[in-house]
Amino acid sequence: MRDNLRRTLADDRERADAKIAEAVGTTYVNHRPLYMKAGVWSRLADYWVSEEFKKYSAAGKKARQTVKMPHTSGARSFDRRRRDYMESDDGNLDELVVYKDCHTLKKNARKGEWITEDAKRIITKKKKKEQKGRKNRELLLWI
Repeated sequence: MRDNLRRTLADDRERADAKIAEAVGTTYVNHRPLYMKAGVWSRLADYWVSEEFKKYSAAGKKARQTVKMPHTSGARSFDRRRRDYMESDDGNLDELVVYKDCHTLKKNARKGEWITEDAKRIITKKKKKEQKGRKNRELLLWI
């Protein structure tokens, strides 16, 4: 619940940022979502322009840039992703599909692109290894 609320508020803030960029001279207060009470939105708007928020935001950006292998899974663990795929595919698990889902971009013009070159290199190496393994298994069948 907490992560969903945090994500919803972040999405609302991004939408407001886009509208503010289009309509110069407006503030967050002018772009309140219909479902939210004016007082709550006003307090959020005050927080988003505060020095405290800017400090936390800058620290978060810096921390995300230092991640060696970023992913697009959010707060959901890789193990949870695997279990979700297994549940949706009758117990079968294709690790390459899970890896691709966790390491490719999901939106905007770059949808489907690998998040880093390292992520792309790892999956290419894994695919080659699997193909080589298949060839060896086929050879063993005939021996």
